[in-house]
Amino acid sequence: MEKLIIFGNGFCAEVVAKIILESNNFEIICFTVDKKYIKKKKIFGIPVIDFETVKKKYKNKKNCRIFVAAGYSSMNKVREKIFKNIKKIGFKIASIVHPKAILPRDFKYGQNCLIMNSVHIHPLVKIGNNNFLWPGSIISHHVKVGNNCWFTSGSAVAGNTY
Repeated sequence: MEKLIIFGNGFCAEVVAKIILESNNFEIICFTVDKKYIKKKKIFGIPVIDFETVKKKYKNKKNCRIFVAAGYSSMNKVREKIFKNIKKIGFKIASIVHPKAILPRDFKYGQNCLIMNSVHIHPLVKIGNNNFLWPGSIISHHVKVGNNCWFTSGSAVAGNTY
């Protein structure tokens, strides 16, 4: 089983952790943020470690990935900045797909995507990097989603849209 580091310690990181803990597709080894943002030592019993330590200890581990679980503050710019920095450093980046998402078999999506339960993706959809789709989102046929987007619960995108 691949190991996962969750970058974040707020509401989004907690939601991502719960999905992973319920679906067992990764083993969460820690949460991480820059030292000045550490609020508590553990989340759900899993340690929170400063990012400088994580870089030194886990950057080159073969079966270890990182997921940026920052929210939508500043129109997703904070998550985008962290994502780009982590990619530049050289970490392998995960995407998280809830087992109850409804997806076509040949669905293509990028890195650091979160696709939650009850999301419906129609055929011929392509989704870029760093996109979060919350429960009940619907992405219709032939849609192309760029990077760094947030689809809130119950949102829908009509077919043939970019």
